[in-house]
Amino acid sequence: MSRRDPSTLIATVLANGRCFVQKIGRTATVRTRQNVDSVDFEAAMEDVGLAIRRMIVAGQDWADRGHDERQRTLDRLRDAGFDLLTTIAHEDNRVGFVEALRNTRYMQVAGERNIPWEFLYLGSRDKPASLENFFGAQAVVGHPIDRQDVPKLGAANSLRQDSVFARRPAGQPLISGLAEDLTLDSAKSAAEAAVLTNRGLAPIRLGPLHPPRRAALDTFGSFLNEATDLVHFNCHAIAGSRVRPSAISVTDSFTINETEIADLSIEIDAVVVLNCCHGIALRRDTRDTVATAFAGRGVRAVVGPTNEVADDYATVWADHFYGAFLSGQPVGAAILSARQALFTAPGANPMALLYAFVGEYDASLEEERAA
Repeated sequence: MSRRDPSTLIATVLANGRCFVQKIGRTATVRTRQNVDSVDFEAAMEDVGLAIRRMIVAGQDWADRGHDERQRTLDRLRDAGFDLLTTIAHEDNRVGFVEALRNTRYMQVAGERNIPWEFLYLGSRDKPASLENFFGAQAVVGHPIDRQDVPKLGAANSLRQDSVFARRPAGQPLISGLAEDLTLDSAKSAAEAAVLTNRGLAPIRLGPLHPPRRAALDTFGSFLNEATDLVHFNCHAIAGSRVRPSAISVTDSFTINETEIADLSIEIDAVVVLNCCHGIALRRDTRDTVATAFAGRGVRAVVGPTNEVADDYATVWADHFYGAFLSGQPVGAAILSARQALFTAPGANPMALLYAFVGEYDASLEEERAA
């Protein structure tokens, strides 16, 4: 997606909820509320968070829940998403803001707060909630990578026109890697690995990592350096906090945190998929997470859920994502394609709204072509 694409929005959110949203390629700035009441904003954010938590709990066994219970879950999300949008835009600006969002396919977000944009509700709250009216049903939200600490790559712009991600000469096989926590059912059954192998990939497997820890970290770094195009993680992850770094269990017995990832002797130019709970784990902002630790090592894009997802659902999501991504769609479009495919089924599980990315919207595995 280029700088001139009118379906791109850039949003900057201040700590108090004041939001500046600009449409790329146009001079006008979409009007949002200039003086957000911090109490109203915090209350709206809390309500959305609670509604998302209820959705996650219900989403673990969504198919087993009755229609009425599923609808109540969606209606709670609708009400919370509707109120948060109104708090940001204010009632006087809501119509124009909704129109801008409906015409958006990619939103690049920066700033001091992480608003769950995908859950903003664009429809009416007077009708039963429908997945198609959540902003995330039609747009993907991404967070740019700050590469100032990566001297070789220099500063990067996630919307640069020449950023089609390509390193493979024509006819050269895709080099991929797979790391799995074998305590997961999807790893034990090889269901998630099959998503890759059934599409012709032969991923390099990360084997057991043993003490001493320094040697294990070196082995992990070598694995990443070998998988030059794509690295897929099917494992557990731990969301970070102000006192604990985020981390991933890259095998059934080895956990690595964001600080250790940032310190690895690697610089990889690949797409990383963290298909694990809290894979992106955006908290207050996009700094200091497993995702940005990888991004700081040269990765073009890191994909994953922002919260908990069911193991079997994550594998189904991966099947849809790779169906789009390996056919040539860039990361952002592939996330959206997977989401929309999953939403077409009656009684669709809304957990696909949890998937987001850090990095470049247009990172892809296509062969290099002129900008």
